[in-house]
Amino acid sequence: MVGTVFRQSARIPRRACTLLLLAVLLLPAAVPAAADNRSGWQFESLALSAVAALPGGDYGRLSELAGGGSLQAEFGPRSASRWGLSLDAFALVHETTVTGTSLFSLALHIAPSYRLGSWDALYALLQLGYGPVLHQSSGDWGDCEIAERRFIGNSIFGAVEIGDRITRGATIFLRSRYGAIVEERGVGPLAAVELGARLGRGAAR
Repeated sequence: MVGTVFRQSARIPRRACTLLLLAVLLLPAAVPAAADNRSGWQFESLALSAVAALPGGDYGRLSELAGGGSLQAEFGPRSASRWGLSLDAFALVHETTVTGTSLFSLALHIAPSYRLGSWDALYALLQLGYGPVLHQSSGDWGDCEIAERRFIGNSIFGAVEIGDRITRGATIFLRSRYGAIVEERGVGPLAAVELGARLGRGAAR
């Protein structure tokens, strides 16, 4: 049938995931505190996109297609720089291969970014992210050995974003994302395409 998949969540990253979640929550609060410091960081932009994804590996046996959305808050240095840092929330609802089952995934990443440059109204952006991913499953998976209905793993990704500025404070973009979900007993590659809009100061850089 579906085959053996992940029996339980990865044990090693639990403490790291907790620290990362705290960082995700505290970083936005720390940015305004640096408002008077020219070497501090500031909020740059907010990006929202629709996602279509193709799971692979062990996850490919559970889900042939997934759709959802992503939300990114981008921060950048007050000094002129092509470097930035994004807090990325990436949610997917999977089209499962077993009737009567469901699978939902939510990943939270910290993602450094680098702008390759701008050409008139166009720009290109590279991202690399890491963070915890939470899965929620339901239904009868038969002989597929999912021991936990909620389980946490690791998520990593690399992405290329190409945007076109439509106004000074807004761009539309296409993002190509390649990554993997890493569990205790396996790795599930993931390829995704995102179409969305970026709003704020960072959109006009």
